[in-house]
Amino acid sequence: MEKRTKTWLTIIISVVGVMMILGVAAIGGTAYWFFHHIHSETVAQETAGDSFTRARQRFSGQQPLIEIQGRDQVIIHRTEIPSRSDTAKLRALHAMVYDPNDGKMVDVNVPFWLLRLAPSGGRFSFLNDRDFSIDSDRVRLTLEDLEQHGPGLILDHHDRRGSVVLVWTE
Repeated sequence: MEKRTKTWLTIIISVVGVMMILGVAAIGGTAYWFFHHIHSETVAQETAGDSFTRARQRFSGQQPLIEIQGRDQVIIHRTEIPSRSDTAKLRALHAMVYDPNDGKMVDVNVPFWLLRLAPSGGRFSFLNDRDFSIDSDRVRLTLEDLEQHGPGLILDHHDRRGSVVLVWTE
């Protein structure tokens, strides 16, 4: 009986140890991912403006998928559904955000496969600001909409506080 108790105790301690190692690895992996996909820095307004100008040059003449008019009017420029062979597979969603009050610029790159794994059923909140919110319940924006839109400009917006948001897919 004593040998059997030692065996079970060894198994339980081993399982707990493996779970702790996996937990530490998950936390470390998450921190590593955020460090490599989200870049935030304090920059002068002119520097931020130059960065946005360079990023916008790629999309000259493109109409964004999402257009915000006024404070609450959100327009989604959906395209007709192309055949599946014509749809380009998206690799990443990129966002640049600049807040002039803090002088902070954030650059986010999210792999599209990660968005597909999200438990939201293909719906998501695109922005959630104190002044306006583009959420899936109100505008019905889905990952399928982004895929149908294909690579290109999703949102180019200046809010009334001076913040700038530029979002695109590739």
